[in-house]
Amino acid sequence: MAARAVDRNRIERRVREALRPLLARLQSPTVLVFHAKREAAEASFADTKKDIKTLLGRAGLGDTTL
Repeated sequence: MAARAVDRNRIERRVREALRPLLARLQSPTVLVFHAKREAAEASFADTKKDIKTLLGRAGLGDTTL
């Protein structure tokens, strides 16, 4: 995880926003836990969104296409 709080907060906001449109498509109840690597601070929002969609697909959590 990033060392600076500013970077950690940015990562958290990006992940939350990337998940927002996908949450309605997940079966409930679902618990998601993400642990971002240091490189996530430099990743673009598009990359973050793509990675999350890939992870959800690999986990078999339903159709995550938008």
